Amino acid sequence: MCEKNPLYTTQEGFLIFEDLVKESKITIDNNDNPRIIVIQTWLIIDFSIREILITGLGLSRFIVDDLDLRDYLLPRGFYNCIELIEKIKKTQKSLKAKSVDRRIRWSFEFLKFIKEDSPEFYLKLMKYEQDYYKKLHPECVKKPGTVYMPNLDYDIITNKKINYRSVTDEWLEAVEKIDDDWTKIAKRINRARNKAPHSSDCDVIYGELGLKGKDRLLRLKEKCKKILNDLLDINNI
Repeated sequence: MCEKNPLYTTQEGFLIFEDLVKESKITIDNNDNPRIIVIQTWLIIDFSIREILITGLGLSRFIVDDLDLRDYLLPRGFYNCIELIEKIKKTQKSLKAKSVDRRIRWSFEFLKFIKEDSPEFYLKLMKYEQDYYKKLHPECVKKPGTVYMPNLDYDIITNKKINYRSVTDEWLEAVEKIDDDWTKIAKRINRARNKAPHSSDCDVIYGELGLKGKDRLLRLKEKCKKILNDLLDINNI
């Protein structure tokens, strides 16, 4: 994603985001109802927050038409989703990344095939495997012909399970953009959105966004576009 946009998503998720942005631009430009303009603006931000969580946790592959985990699994509240991102970010940053698995993983069926088809090549292959461990990971070779691979999920001394980081560095980099200023703006449009469905008085909506005086509708449209651009850089879509 671009420099300002914290959205962390899949290709499919980005296409949904892109359609939402295009739809919202049309709605903001052509609709004169402040309630609809505010709700449409909020929808993009809410989707982005939920997409960041679902994709970051590796759950986007479970989303199907009849079960959208963005709605069914995540907290209902907008604030709760933002707080959850912050908690996950803080926890995951305190954990270390898992070391690269050093084991050579052969298919037993493949090795059996080689051994039966070409015994000499099989012996050479096994020698190469031993040489690999001796040269690059000598700590795994206890004695000639045997290899010991420690279980990376457990501490070798205490035998206690190790909690490793489970999100990607790219996800952590993306959510760093959700700072105090980003959250403050997002929460403000969320407050306006909460009032929009329940208030027939547009002054309440305008007041929540600090709009007074003349041309409030025009300024509301400009403000909503600016909010979306500040948070998600929609000008590039």
